Amino acid sequence: MALTQPVGLYGLWNITGLDYVSKMPLFYSKVAGEFTIPFSFDLEDFIGGANKFVLDAEPKYAKADTTFSFKQFDNQLFTYLSGANTVVNLASATGSVTTLTAGKGTSMTGAGGIQTVSLTALKSADLKAGRYIVIADSASTVDVYGTTDMDFSGVFTSGAALQFVDNTLKITATPLTLSASAVDIPSIGVSLTGVASPSLTIGDTGYFDVFPANIGSETIIVGQANMFVKRISLIAASQPKSNGETFYVYCPKVQPAGFDVSLKEYSWAANSPKMKILQSTAENMVCTINRTFRETE
Repeated sequence: MALTQPVGLYGLWNITGLDYVSKMPLFYSKVAGEFTIPFSFDLEDFIGGANKFVLDAEPKYAKADTTFSFKQFDNQLFTYLSGANTVVNLASATGSVTTLTAGKGTSMTGAGGIQTVSLTALKSADLKAGRYIVIADSASTVDVYGTTDMDFSGVFTSGAALQFVDNTLKITATPLTLSASAVDIPSIGVSLTGVASPSLTIGDTGYFDVFPANIGSETIIVGQANMFVKRISLIAASQPKSNGETFYVYCPKVQPAGFDVSLKEYSWAANSPKMKILQSTAENMVCTINRTFRETE
């Protein structure tokens, strides 16, 4: 009788996160690099006295930390692996700007400060993505600073280009005078409206975020006070082999524990979230392996 054909595993096709209770899909990671399920145990050695070698050993705890690497950063991954709160916005043909949030002091957003941050009429092409800081130079004047020039070229919107004025990251060549009428911040498509007699405290600051015209945008908030990371189920599928053989693993009880965001020059971001595979008493297992053979050797 001949030996049976050895069976191997090849590649990684996808990793799918499932709701722990309903088993409905939560996220789908197609651009995944690795998925490792630990099946090894720690051993308790029997040794003592003058013995130089282990006399006996018994298995104790299994290594339950799994390795899962991916190169896609969909909002669902932040939500279900890190407990983030994701706000998904619909497409905006004109873009948008957030309200002014107080930084240092309170006068910037007070009764004598900036009342509205709004889009400048007919200047939506000038909107440049990023966060901007407004600082009071006097009781009635402000300067505006950027935090990144990643979108300053205007190439993606055919809008006006912009440069930092100097190394302080200021974008206003001269201070803007606030009034009850809107004053345009040059080249970013945003205007500030104050009051007839502003009463700012010098050095007080506020900030806002700009979203240019888009087919969708989102804000992912990590680390809120009421944040918690939900338990999930998981399926990992290998790449189908040329003979049609398929393989996937189902883990009914998995506890995620977050991941890092790693940005490197000229490289696609990749990460390995922390997860622990647990034994499911309800399903009486740690995982199941499902395999389909389509050809005989």
